[in-house]
Amino acid sequence: MDKYVIAVTTVNDEAHIERIKDAVLSNKLAACVNVIPYVMSHYWWKNEIKSDEEFIIVMKTKESLVEKLKVAVLSNHPYKVAEFLVFPITGMGSHYEEWIKGVLG
Repeated sequence: MDKYVIAVTTVNDEAHIERIKDAVLSNKLAACVNVIPYVMSHYWWKNEIKSDEEFIIVMKTKESLVEKLKVAVLSNHPYKVAEFLVFPITGMGSHYEEWIKGVLG
C-alpha cells in the first residue's frame, strides 16, 4: 500500500514558485502544489538574525517519489541552503486518497 507525504519548501520570489511548480507537476512528482503567500521568516544566517518575506510551497506526493521530488525542487531552487522537509500524511480521507492515486498511479 502506498504511503503519502507532504513536502515543504520556501522561496522568496514568484518566478521560482513557477519553476518549481512546473518541474514538479509536469513530471507527476506531486498530485498537488499549494502556495501560501507572504509569510515572514526569521532565521539565523552567517551569525546574524535575518527576516525575509517568503512563500511556502506545499506538495502532496507518494513516499516513493520523494527523492525525485527533492531533486526537482532543489535543482530549481534559488537558495544555497534550501529547506526541503517531508511529513507523513495520516488520516487522509478515502476520496482524496483515491484522487492522489489516480494522479500519481
